Amino acid sequence: MKLSNRLRGMGHVFRFSVQQHYAMMGVKILLLMLFVIAVAALPVARIFTGSGNTDIMAESTDVTMLYLRNETEIPFDTAYFQQDIYKDITVVETESSNETFGQLVAESKGCMAVAVTADAQTGLSVEGFYAADSELDEFDVDSVTAAVAETLRHSMLAQAGVDANQLEMLNSEISMKVSDLSDYRPEENENGVDTATFGMVSTYYSMLVMIMGSLAMGYIFQLCVDEKSSKLVELLMVSISPAALLFGKILAVTLFITVGIVLVLIGLCISYAVAKATGSTQFIQELLDSMSITNIVNEVHVGTLLIMLFSVFIGYATLALLCSIPAACCSKNEDIQTVSIYTVLFIMVGYMAGAFVPMFESSAADTFFSLCPYFSIFMAPANYICGKLSLPLLVVSWVISIAFMFVLLLIADKVYHMMILHRGAPPKLKNLIGMWRQDKTNKEVPHEKA
Repeated sequence: MKLSNRLRGMGHVFRFSVQQHYAMMGVKILLLMLFVIAVAALPVARIFTGSGNTDIMAESTDVTMLYLRNETEIPFDTAYFQQDIYKDITVVETESSNETFGQLVAESKGCMAVAVTADAQTGLSVEGFYAADSELDEFDVDSVTAAVAETLRHSMLAQAGVDANQLEMLNSEISMKVSDLSDYRPEENENGVDTATFGMVSTYYSMLVMIMGSLAMGYIFQLCVDEKSSKLVELLMVSISPAALLFGKILAVTLFITVGIVLVLIGLCISYAVAKATGSTQFIQELLDSMSITNIVNEVHVGTLLIMLFSVFIGYATLALLCSIPAACCSKNEDIQTVSIYTVLFIMVGYMAGAFVPMFESSAADTFFSLCPYFSIFMAPANYICGKLSLPLLVVSWVISIAFMFVLLLIADKVYHMMILHRGAPPKLKNLIGMWRQDKTNKEVPHEKA
């Protein structure tokens, strides 16, 4: 039977699987949680990283009186502190006790206090206080406290005789990397991407493909087991072929994952808008810098995005078909725990190749793994983006991956056809091959005429 005939009825399976999936309340709650988490991601990240807090109060302050108890020998430069938005704050240095200190803070609605202490082990400590019934905002108090800490730091540097140029150098970060000679001489490196950046891009792309494959694995395994457990498969086989049952489920899983990703992306766009409206988004740039892929991100264009999307789709489809083969052998949830371990390990092998092969700094290894079936879905796009692989070779890797995907499609169709009515423990690979040969022999031997 031709493959096109075997796929008849796939649309019915797809629609049925989608309706059953989104009819569950748990799925709706999960999608809502993903959307809410995505919306809150960037504002919450800024709060926890401590980035942007002082920018929120950069235009004005409600603090009118500042009581400062300086228990150190570092002089407080009031003139340096009273700049910009803090110029109208009255600074009163006091040596009051804790009880009197608390009474002073409670005198006025716009009053706060800062205590500066020093310890040989913990170093300098600057702590801000405000009354419980104060009208001051916590971020306002935080910004003033940060300004006090900066003033004390300025005083310490001034005592040490550090001038403005030395201070700028002191505040700058020291970057360190290990490079080969081609990285050190940009004219010899055609792409201009150093080894560290290449390794990071390869790792992140391999991780993306691995996550997509893991999501597909979880959905496909569960759908196959639920279908067998509910005895639904016997009814569906009356009018729909096994291949249509399998590939209809894979299409449904693709829709499930796509809907989740789109919701997360929409949520992240809203999250970025909220973060930008409420303060600085500099922390996002700092995050990209820490990931060592700023240069790559800045050079991304529409063509690169299209190549990435197409490559991720090929990788996802390959892993989905790969996962459907062991999933067809499972009859109950206990089988999933046994079989899925080997599937996860197989996916991890591809991820590890994408993450560690770039460390060898070998053009031959990069080209070989980019053209090797299965490994190419983890490595080829990252190699192309970083200039390690030419566009013609990338197209060749796509052709090889699609051919490999077609082979997996035929194998998945055959295995699912043999195992669709199977009940019991998943067969071992040796037994599965024997069943395949037996089924092939039965088809080759003509039936005796009655």
